[in-house]
Amino acid sequence: GKELASAGSALIATSKRSGGAVTDIVKRNDLLKCAEDLQKQLKGLLDASERCEDFAGGKEAKAAMQGLDALVADMDAAEMAAGTGAEIMSVYPGMAVAQLASLMEQSYHNFQNAKLQMEEGSYTNPQGLGMATLNYQKSLSGFVDVAKSMAAIERDKKIQREIIKEAKALVHDSMVHVNAAKRVSVSPGDAPLIQAMRRQGAKVMQ
Repeated sequence: GKELASAGSALIATSKRSGGAVTDIVKRNDLLKCAEDLQKQLKGLLDASERCEDFAGGKEAKAAMQGLDALVADMDAAEMAAGTGAEIMSVYPGMAVAQLASLMEQSYHNFQNAKLQMEEGSYTNPQGLGMATLNYQKSLSGFVDVAKSMAAIERDKKIQREIIKEAKALVHDSMVHVNAAKRVSVSPGDAPLIQAMRRQGAKVMQ
């Protein structure tokens, strides 16, 4: 959007400068009118682009993707720590295994609910997709935080690495899932898009 605006504005400015150099008054006025028409068309295109972005989740969906990006970076750091034998930082230091297991079960349940809400909302309530994707990201972050904490207290380094690897894969699959839901929200009646989103959702929950 910004790149398009910049390029379009530059083109309009150049056209107007060229118009000022034309000596034939009729041609000059025609050229200036053409530049003005182009400016109006560009504004319409940018407005449509913004509406499309809002329809696909807008700022909330963008924030959700940024949250998932941060989660990937966190998993990268944990994976590096696990690979080198360094300490993995627990989000719940001092919590017993049984407590973490219970928390993991609850957080996974929350993530399942958020997943279903995002999927169904993408075609039944496209305008609400932004908050649905944000809830999805937050619930996933909660689940992954517990998984990372489980890895932090795991003494078997092989199992520890597996936990981190699986958590990281889950985040990557979830990013694909969010993008699939955004595509559905733009075309909520598109059955193949809905099916593709559901297939990705099933992959997330494998």
